[in-house]
Amino acid sequence: MKLLLRKYLPAVAAVFLTLVAGMHVFPEDIASKQDESNKTVIRINTSFGKEYLSYTERESETKTESFSTTVNQVIKYDVLLDWNYPVIGVKGVKPVTIEESSEEWDSLGFKNYQKNDLKHTWNRNDFYIGYSFFHPPQNLFYTFYTGLRQSEIKHERNNFIILGIPQTNARSIEKIRSTGWLFGIRGNGYLKKSLGDYEYMDPKDEPPVKWGWGWGLEAVAPLTMKLTNSTIPGVTFNERGGYIFEFNSTLSYYLVSRKISIDANGYIGNLYWKGSDWEDTTFGRTKWPKNNTSYFGLTVGLNFKF
Repeated sequence: MKLLLRKYLPAVAAVFLTLVAGMHVFPEDIASKQDESNKTVIRINTSFGKEYLSYTERESETKTESFSTTVNQVIKYDVLLDWNYPVIGVKGVKPVTIEESSEEWDSLGFKNYQKNDLKHTWNRNDFYIGYSFFHPPQNLFYTFYTGLRQSEIKHERNNFIILGIPQTNARSIEKIRSTGWLFGIRGNGYLKKSLGDYEYMDPKDEPPVKWGWGWGLEAVAPLTMKLTNSTIPGVTFNERGGYIFEFNSTLSYYLVSRKISIDANGYIGNLYWKGSDWEDTTFGRTKWPKNNTSYFGLTVGLNFKF
């Protein structure tokens, strides 16, 4: 995490200071929420960018610790059905191009005990329902939501070098599949050209608005988990101790009567797995070490309202 922050913190800080914060809002919604209580709105958001994954594993008994940083190109999506205040939606992040990075291990008192190449991917999909609240004095919306997250993390390792000796044809594929309980809140608003305040906007009028903003906070608590590793076939780990926290922010520029916006999005978070105890298997004593993934992403895309 320290290496990741040292390398990328200036860029992340600049983006987050510029963006101002969550999900997407259209200014005319302030009036439509009041005048069109039965109207159903569909929003579709798609964006493309890069995701940075900083991964570590730690096991205290053997004094083993690994480090790696991977950068993948990803697609983010969010499809939302809004019945004025109740909402239902599906969203997610999918890797589309995968970078092969270097992973380094210290173990058994040896520095750089092992090196290998690593492809690290994280695919997740969220299904959620929620309810929005409108705060007239600031013309802001707040949405509380909950649902389920389906997630798959994949670690593909090859080109092993142990104590300086290359390992011929050595390869492993580790998969962590989980389902978690999702909790979130996001806030939406807009930026005005003038500083004048108004509490109500007539749907027929053109409000002095071209920019929107938002922020979001999420947490995920694992419900089920299954880990498999190709080097120990038939052995699975099901310990589900862990958590995910994430903050995201969005800046939107409205086009075509604010039915379409160009969105710049940034997000940052942390994924932690507690790991397992030692287990006796046909391959000897083995365990799943505790591990941590610190991540952030930057994407740009389009938001459509129907």
